[in-house]
Amino acid sequence: MILPDVNVLVYAAREDVPDCARYRCWLEAALLGPEPVAMVAPVIAGFLRVVTNPRVFTHPSTLDDALAFVDAALAAPAAVAPALSERLTVTLAKVCHRAGATADRVPDAYLAAIALDLDAELVTADRGFARFEGLRRRHPFGPR
Repeated sequence: MILPDVNVLVYAAREDVPDCARYRCWLEAALLGPEPVAMVAPVIAGFLRVVTNPRVFTHPSTLDDALAFVDAALAAPAAVAPALSERLTVTLAKVCHRAGATADRVPDAYLAAIALDLDAELVTADRGFARFEGLRRRHPFGPR
């Protein structure tokens, strides 16, 4: 199972972002591929928060456009919306302690904990996830 990070969805959705076409191509191929693509609520919420934010984009996405992007992704053959486990809080605490994640690093720790709980590989453009021990991760354009 692969778990795309918020940034991968943002870069695939926003045509004003450098390499949008490459990210979109990667996401479309993943969503049509053989491996399940986990679409989890925290990533979807983060995507909506970023693309509709006028402090991030001069011309932010409308909520309807952003939701249409999410709906299209969720309707894809490889998309799955896995339930988060009851042990996630314990995993999050371990991840935060091991990485010293507090304050602004907690959202990334939360996503790392979700990936670990799902035994998923996190696909992200954020090198900061290297701080999370045991997390399988890769860049969408990097080697498998």
